Parts: sequence; structure tokens; C-alpha cells
Amino acid sequence: MTTVRSRPWHCPPKTIVAAVDFGEASARAVALAGFVASASGATLRALHAERFEAPPYFTMEQIARLESERRAAAVAVAAELGRFVRNVTACPVETAIVDEPPVDAILHAAEGADLVVLGTHGRRGPTRWWLGSVAERVVRGATVPVLVTRAGDTPPAS
Repeated sequence: MTTVRSRPWHCPPKTIVAAVDFGEASARAVALAGFVASASGATLRALHAERFEAPPYFTMEQIARLESERRAAAVAVAAELGRFVRNVTACPVETAIVDEPPVDAILHAAEGADLVVLGTHGRRGPTRWWLGSVAERVVRGATVPVLVTRAGDTPPAS
């Protein structure tokens, strides 16, 4: 599938999307994205994507209860996302939580951005095969530059 960009890419970037899964690697990604955004005067958007699909054997009552619990939890997740990004960057950040699979959500957000920054867990072998690699699928599917970092790398200021 080929996607055609409707607007030119900006260098330095004007809009940066940082993917957040609340792990150490995504903290590193937000810190790097904040560093780049501050240096270039870009808008930084932190994106958290989560999708839960109820098993087919759940009853309608169970699904309704789960949806009610998810709506209640969404407020807490939004607050946690705000705290998470404030702990790793002083750069102003717009936050968004979307109900999509992570790869789809990041690629959709990338359509309105000039740079995507995300962390990777660095899995190899069977765990990578079993769990997949969001970073790899984003790199392959994105139409904008993607900066991928690991949690253990040096601080952005270095």
C-alpha cells in the first residue's frame, strides 16, 4: 500500500509525534522528542494507543461492563499520560489517547507530522516473533522520518 503525502516534509520539523506505552523506552522517546521540539520550535504530541477487544465468548453484559470500566479508566490514563510526559520533558506537550492498535494509531498520527519518535524494547528471536515489533512496523509503514531509540541509550543532552 502506497501513501502519498499531501504536504511537504519540514526540516526542522514543525510537528513531532512521540509514541507512549509508559515504559522506559517510551520515556526516552518523549525526552528525545522534547529535546528536538525545543531546539526546533516544533509542536510535540504524545500519543498513547490502546485497544482491547473482548473475547467472542463474552456476554453482552460482560462487554457492557468492560466498556463502562474502560470509560472510567480513560480519565485516569489521560492524567497519567500528562504526568508521564511532564516527568521526562519540560517542552509543552499535547496529549492524545486513541482506541486503535498502536501501529495504526502511530501511522495515522504520522500523517499530520514531520517526525515520529518512538522507543523500542530491542526484542530479538522468538519474543520478537511472538510479540511483534511496533517500531519495525512503524518504520516500514511511515511516510515521514522515524527516530527509534532504546531505553538504555545516553541522555538526549549528551
